[in-house]
Amino acid sequence: GEGGLQQAVGGGYLGLPYELEFDVVLGKSPGSAAWDLEGTWRDEADGGMLLLETDGTTVTMTEVPTPRRFGSAKALLLGDSLLAFAHFRDDAFPLNARHRAGPLGGGSGAASGAILRQGAASVATFFQADSAVQGPLVVEWSGGRARWVKERAPVRFRFLRLTVTATTRQSHGPGTAEPTGAFVNINELVFFEGVSKRDRAPRYPLRENGGPRGGVSVRCSSELDASSPCFKAFDQDPSQGSRWRSLDAGHLPHGSADSDLEAGVTRVLAEPQWVEVDLGAASPERWILPTALAIVCDPQ
Repeated sequence: GEGGLQQAVGGGYLGLPYELEFDVVLGKSPGSAAWDLEGTWRDEADGGMLLLETDGTTVTMTEVPTPRRFGSAKALLLGDSLLAFAHFRDDAFPLNARHRAGPLGGGSGAASGAILRQGAASVATFFQADSAVQGPLVVEWSGGRARWVKERAPVRFRFLRLTVTATTRQSHGPGTAEPTGAFVNINELVFFEGVSKRDRAPRYPLRENGGPRGGVSVRCSSELDASSPCFKAFDQDPSQGSRWRSLDAGHLPHGSADSDLEAGVTRVLAEPQWVEVDLGAASPERWILPTALAIVCDPQ
């Protein structure tokens, strides 16, 4: 850079230009590059699975396929450690002074996790070891409250099913205001994997129930007619004219146990309706570990 140097000359000041050069060397954080954290992990405490995603600086940790204790949280990747700093369920993940005794806490401060290799004496011996004999990655959280082990093979699901047990869609007989039946109507259904990346499944719009693309197919409990088949829920067209509509499935009698979730609005189906997508036996790279679901239903 350039600047000015003030020098006293005969009672005044004279600005002298100068140039400075610095050698700046950027390097990776020690240890961070060694850890392949992305993938499926298993909590040894309850046997449940977790999905870890990272951008190299932060790590998103999500309990899958459903929340169990903390749901989802974020941590900083600091060398060979994780320092949790954000979460969604205040009562479960100990990230501040009010929640120091949570399931991953050590009794004081924020939760921190040490990253190491199972069976390795230290991180240093890991870097010198033959990769063929290395144990799985492990995160040991502060206080010994939790221990996560990375799965050697990614856990993914080929079949994804949505089961609907209650609906606001009611059919009426001629001349009566009392519902005589109930059905399911879905315009678009999408499964997602990940919190930060959010990969979708199916990846491509379906054009028939047994579509040829990647061997992806779909089936369901019932279809009203040829204009509202199962695959319409996965054709990536949320418009009113593109929908899966089930047959009338009936509903529990008014006033019976669990018959009304909202009186006069939502009815429990007498026969639950479901739709299931098969992502294809020949394409395991397209299978997912779902963490979110989006459903579009038109208001009619």
